[in-house]
Amino acid sequence: MVQVEHDHLGPHYSLSLKSMNPGVLDATGIHFVSLLHSFGPRLSLGFETVIQKPNPQILETATSYVAKLTSLPNPLAALTPSIPGQPITAPFEPSWIATAQLQPTGNIQTTYFHKLTDKVDVALDFQTIIQPASMMGEAKRDALATLGAKYDFRMASFRGQVDSTGKLGMLLEQRFTPAFAFLVSGEIDHAKNASRFGVGIMIESSTMTQVRHPPLFPFWILLTVQEEMIAAGMLQPM
Repeated sequence: MVQVEHDHLGPHYSLSLKSMNPGVLDATGIHFVSLLHSFGPRLSLGFETVIQKPNPQILETATSYVAKLTSLPNPLAALTPSIPGQPITAPFEPSWIATAQLQPTGNIQTTYFHKLTDKVDVALDFQTIIQPASMMGEAKRDALATLGAKYDFRMASFRGQVDSTGKLGMLLEQRFTPAFAFLVSGEIDHAKNASRFGVGIMIESSTMTQVRHPPLFPFWILLTVQEEMIAAGMLQPM
């Protein structure tokens, strides 16, 4: 597989181009074009178009439209210390962000993220699930809402979410060192009367010579204990 990407950041817009398995002579492949333009300090509008051309005789396009609205700038950001002799260039970090997306199928997805404190974040996701009757199945009109929260401790973080179908999930990440973390996750689906549980560790190694280098050789060692708990009678098989 060959993938080509190009991102351009302008003064008030960002343009992204991506192509997968592009054909130089017949322009076949899968191509993505996305543009996000800022119309003010808070409002941004854009679109994303997907062009699929598996062969020169077939051409399919799908366009989705997006909107983004943020909170007003925090006046306390101007008090952030800066280097003496240079102007204050504190980044703008909104306290809440709301987005909306109109998908090619006619479905709508909206999200809302709010940073309550330095340690507590909450988010809400709502999406419609509307599909006409076809050979794949009957017509469907439904919606799904998901509420999530994150709490950061000194050396750990806890994430939890619940959706409108009764599915409850959590993830606990405990860091013993900056390069070693212990993970515990679980999920309970009340509608299907099913449960999942898993534990794992995450190890990262990084260079110490230059701070600008990203962590090297990250890998996961994940141990799923669902089968053992089913055998012990602690979980019901799915």
